[in-house]
Amino acid sequence: MMQKLLIIMALFWMSPPVSHNTAMNGNIKGMDTINLKCLLYSPKLFYACELGEKPVSNLVDSLVGEIKNYDSSRRLNLVIVTLKDLGFGGWKGIPCAAILDSARSHGYKLCPPQTGPELIVLSQTCRRRHSRIPGSLADGKPIYIGMKKLRHYISGSKSISPNGLGGGVFFDYIFCIKGGRRGGDCQLGFCATDNVTHIFSWTDEDRFILVQPEPGPVEKNQ
Repeated sequence: MMQKLLIIMALFWMSPPVSHNTAMNGNIKGMDTINLKCLLYSPKLFYACELGEKPVSNLVDSLVGEIKNYDSSRRLNLVIVTLKDLGFGGWKGIPCAAILDSARSHGYKLCPPQTGPELIVLSQTCRRRHSRIPGSLADGKPIYIGMKKLRHYISGSKSISPNGLGGGVFFDYIFCIKGGRRGGDCQLGFCATDNVTHIFSWTDEDRFILVQPEPGPVEKNQ
């Protein structure tokens, strides 16, 4: 318990106040944006902050532990978009691959996998600072992280098939977050995107978090 308290205090002092506003350039006008300073350098810090000294073993915790590269030096300018904003107005059954391709074509970048855990830590920091997080993160509905899909093998099932390819039972997934409506912390979850038998999909009302496009160079008058 003492270790958890010390880590939370350290995160409180290390993290700057969250910066969020309404984006006003190009096709992201009116959307919530978040300036996120990454703090996590390993999943252990997330476990300590979220669960205490002895983490409860569940699937989400296992997935956080499977993130290969944490980078605490990154600063991300994030934006929350609907799939309508990405050109899928009126669509249903939208697969993850199409969503990510469209995001890139609109100039967005994909989030690093650690973005989901970072936003959970951010929500806790905001609550302790008595500052607010963007309303979209606190409306009780899931928001998906626009990230490269990761693959999770069911325990004990990973094997090599006769043709030399990876076998076993698995599912691909992305992280998602769901905010507490009454000022509670956000919760981290995941959404399977496809497995060996099914492909999961979204509708045009679903929301994704992406990295904002970088502003282009300013042209000088000739």
